[in-house]
Amino acid sequence: MRTKLEFNVAGVAVTSVEFDATLTASHAGDVDITEHPLETGSNVADGARAKQRTVSLEGVIVDNPLDAKPSDNAGAGRARRLYDALELVKEKGGVCTLTTPFRSYDNILIKQLSSDEDKKMGGAVKVKIALTQVKLVRSQTVAVRKTAKPNGQEKGDKGPQSGTKAPESTVRKSMWKKATEPGGVLSGLVIGGR
Repeated sequence: MRTKLEFNVAGVAVTSVEFDATLTASHAGDVDITEHPLETGSNVADGARAKQRTVSLEGVIVDNPLDAKPSDNAGAGRARRLYDALELVKEKGGVCTLTTPFRSYDNILIKQLSSDEDKKMGGAVKVKIALTQVKLVRSQTVAVRKTAKPNGQEKGDKGPQSGTKAPESTVRKSMWKKATEPGGVLSGLVIGGR
């Protein structure tokens, strides 16, 4: 089984690239672990969050593979055409499916792509590619029924609410009342007294 990248991206003439040889493949999957203490008996999974899986490949695409089929478009320039297709998929952010002898990945994007030119390679290109798996979600719009009264509350004057300013006279009366109550700042004082 060869390493194969499949995609369906508008403006890209091919729908897959199969590497004729895979030189290296590196699979990684990290987890973010909290640095804060976890309470004994709590669900430890709450302190860990899986990060996106990544794959790094180094492979070779040749002009004339030994087992070429007529549908492979083998011949001069094949390696260059397939590399150009990979570049377009990367630039357009095309979602791919990657299949390797070790593992398969859905929803994977090309993060980095490079090639090495070497005259010894002839009609072949050595490709280095870094891919990152993403989680795809689908948004949905739903209709909400209109209620007669917002939040089920009655309409009417509710007096001053937080965020609104009370009239100056109300504030003064309120302050005077609190200051003159027993235990207040002015309680026990005789104003204009004898």
